[in-house]
Amino acid sequence: MPYHEIGFFRSTVNKLKAVGVNPKYAAYRLKWNLLGKTSFLTRVPTHVDIETASACNLRCTMCPHGDADYKMEKGIIEFGLAKKIIEECSDIGVSSLKLSGRGEALMHPKLIDMVETAKTRGIMDVMFNTNGLLLTEEKAKGLVEAGIDLIIISVDGATKETYEAIRIGSDYETVRRNIEFLVRYRGELRRKKPMIRLQFVKMKENIHEFETFKNQWRDKVDVLVSIDYSNRVKQESKGVDDKKSLGRSYCPHPWRRLTVTAAGKALMCCVDWDGKYIVGDCSMASIKDIWHGPRITFGRKCIKGLEHEKISSCRECFSPISYRWK
Repeated sequence: MPYHEIGFFRSTVNKLKAVGVNPKYAAYRLKWNLLGKTSFLTRVPTHVDIETASACNLRCTMCPHGDADYKMEKGIIEFGLAKKIIEECSDIGVSSLKLSGRGEALMHPKLIDMVETAKTRGIMDVMFNTNGLLLTEEKAKGLVEAGIDLIIISVDGATKETYEAIRIGSDYETVRRNIEFLVRYRGELRRKKPMIRLQFVKMKENIHEFETFKNQWRDKVDVLVSIDYSNRVKQESKGVDDKKSLGRSYCPHPWRRLTVTAAGKALMCCVDWDGKYIVGDCSMASIKDIWHGPRITFGRKCIKGLEHEKISSCRECFSPISYRWK
């Protein structure tokens, strides 16, 4: 797996504190884990990604946004469309929403409104990824009060020099202060949520600070995660533990989740950065109809048969999850 939680016992205790005794949540997480191992088609997706922004405020060295030659659509989702999708997800029983995708979620001026809509409509688990630079005190307060369940923040260094050499355009001290304020404000309100997860992409240029990163944050946030580097822009590998692929493997994404781009296009996979395999248009069709539509059905058949080469987005997938490794 490309994600590795650091300190299983501590992170599990923190999750239990945040969620409490909640059979519905436990059933949702069990279903998610089972779908990671078996190709059972559920009535609706367990999880939906709504890409609030495909634009980004940073130019990170390991990301397509940091490659001047990489061409992609850049914008934010129309709020009316996002609200329609959120309400539909609520109506059909989707358990989880991630309000982010290929860009920086906090660039959308209506992100807090989207969180509030999702939580008011009863979506169980609402989250987003961010680089943390735009997580101002005002936005942090709004998100906590709207009921966000999980905020995932990328911090790929333990010093200003290393972090800013990777996250081009960011400011280490600003991000650190933003995280600390979020933790402090949540505590002032005596809330267990949002859970706060920090992620560290392990690369050659920052691996020497990984232990320091863990020591800096383990007692401040709920969950720490290391992420294996994946080459998204066909650059010279930055990985610290490069492995040899033994071939393709079952990929759980098309059975677990549906991804919607900022333009409203539905994708079979959240790592289809180029939007190569569009399975529907959410401005014209429902989430449920797309989930059972011919395009995604064909994609699932190919992946189940390990015929990834038949799907344009899967043919050269950069995600480690769809390969077997030596």
